[in-house]
Amino acid sequence: STGKHIVLLHTCCHNPTGGDLSEEQFEVLLKVFTKREDLFALFDFAYQGFGRGVEEDAFAVRLFAQAGLPFAVCQSASKNCSMYGQRVGCLSIVVDSDSEKEKVEGVLTSIVIRRNYSNPPKYGAELVARVMSNPQLKTAWLEELNEIRERIGALRIQFVEALSGNGLGDRYAFIKNEIGMFSVLGTSAEQDAILRKEFGIYLPDGGRVAIPCLTASSTRYLAAAIARLN
Repeated sequence: STGKHIVLLHTCCHNPTGGDLSEEQFEVLLKVFTKREDLFALFDFAYQGFGRGVEEDAFAVRLFAQAGLPFAVCQSASKNCSMYGQRVGCLSIVVDSDSEKEKVEGVLTSIVIRRNYSNPPKYGAELVARVMSNPQLKTAWLEELNEIRERIGALRIQFVEALSGNGLGDRYAFIKNEIGMFSVLGTSAEQDAILRKEFGIYLPDGGRVAIPCLTASSTRYLAAAIARLN
């Protein structure tokens, strides 16, 4: 088709699948975007630090920036800074000239910002800025983020082990290799209804599981319930 096309890409920790693109796959995508002037990349960067690390998770963004391509990045501090109630985040747009920069700033200011919120609350943003600008606070933040990431990885392994104990290890082995907060079981609408009615387990359609919400007891219970479906 004709015209420009915005392509939404997850930098890391794909929601809902947990299946991320590899660095090699992002490099292949870069070649496509380099050849296609009608494509514009919009990166969803909501989970930086929960994948392989703060720096590692930014690979795709840096790759496109180094190539000199125009693109946009939507970042969020809701999860990695525990600021969910403050809705802290930012939109970064990379353009290739000062004139384009002025056009983008004009549209964002007059049409998007002024018409929607004009002056957003800044309390949460100032807290995040203070952490990022203070070496000691930033180090503590990175350490805590690493602990959370490692915990999520351990929970994935525990979940697969619980599924294995119910004879489903091979079917759901992919869960331990995924990255981030979520995984999809691939349940049908009928199976979702059974989980709700018979087991009191409420998952979004398709069986998206929020891995960080699992505990030792709930992991065993969920695994046993899934086994009853198969």
